[in-house]
Amino acid sequence: MTSMDYKVGNYTIHNEVRTISPQEASDIIATRNTKNRRANKNHIKALALNMANGTWRYNGDPLRFDANGTLIDGQHRLMAQVMSGKTILYNVIAGLDPECIKAIDIEAKTRNLSDLFYMDGIKNAFALAGVINRYFSLSFDLVSFSAPKNNGAGQSTSAVRSKTSAEERYDFYY
Repeated sequence: MTSMDYKVGNYTIHNEVRTISPQEASDIIATRNTKNRRANKNHIKALALNMANGTWRYNGDPLRFDANGTLIDGQHRLMAQVMSGKTILYNVIAGLDPECIKAIDIEAKTRNLSDLFYMDGIKNAFALAGVINRYFSLSFDLVSFSAPKNNGAGQSTSAVRSKTSAEERYDFYY
C-alpha cells in the first residue's frame, strides 16, 4: 500500500493505507488500547453489523497511534472488526503527539439516517428517516421503545434502538 513520513513539530508522523486482519485488530486492542474512553457496546455492534453485512465503506477515517505506539483513535472500529471477523482497509497514522488524544472527537456529532437523506437532497429528510426507522423497529428488530416526548423544538421524539444500522436502512430505502 501507500505510505508517507513527515515531520510535525518534534514528531515524525507515519501515514499509510493498509489492511488489518481481525487477529491484528484483536492484538492492537489487547496491547495498545490503554488510553481511550470507555467503549460504547451499541456503537461497536452497529459497526460490526455494517462490516459483516458488507455495508462498511472505507472513508479515510484513520486509526491513530501516538509516538509511544498507543492507540488513540479507532478502538470502536477495531473492536467491531474483531466481532465481524472481516479484514478491513484503514488509513493508519502513527507517531502523533500523545496529547492530541484530548482533541479527537471532542463535541463530535455522528451522522444519522436523516442526515444521509438530507445530503441526498431529499425533501423532508427528517420525516422520511422517522418513517423508515419506525418501520424497521416495528417490523423487524424492536429492541427498546420509550414514549414520545417533546424535544424542546416543538417536535415529538421517541427513543428507538434498532439492530439494523443507518446504512442498512438507507440501502433498504434505495
